[in-house]
Amino acid sequence: MQEQAKTLVVAIDLSPAAGPVIEAAAWIAGASAGRLWLIHVAEPDPAFVGWKAGPDSVREHVSERFHAEHQLLQSHAEVLRRRGQVATALLVQGDPAERIVAESEKLGADIIVLGSRGHGPTYEFLVGSVAHDVLRHAPCPVLMVPVPANL
Repeated sequence: MQEQAKTLVVAIDLSPAAGPVIEAAAWIAGASAGRLWLIHVAEPDPAFVGWKAGPDSVREHVSERFHAEHQLLQSHAEVLRRRGQVATALLVQGDPAERIVAESEKLGADIIVLGSRGHGPTYEFLVGSVAHDVLRHAPCPVLMVPVPANL
């Protein structure tokens, strides 16, 4: 009996810290013939959250940033595909934890992989933690990849 390929949702922030997270997920996917969904959650569109988008220059800046994030995310997926892995890039907007959980449910994720800088309970209390919120609401197991704070 052949085991079905696993679906891994890999949440990344596009910082240098994404590297160790992607590599951990790629290792798991390689061992399980898994499919990787690289997901980055961009800031919501200002008009969507009730802010006025402002002059054209502001809208152009937001558009350029969104386009740059999309290109970087696609390049991460392309590197994985060149290594023989099945990888798809997905750029969405909204609250990071909510969108990661929602997309994981939609994609039928078997595991969510994300990085954690481990700032500690005081930081999480004051600022919050995407990793903590995903862990609390995830529809499947979550692999937390420790990432050095200096990345």
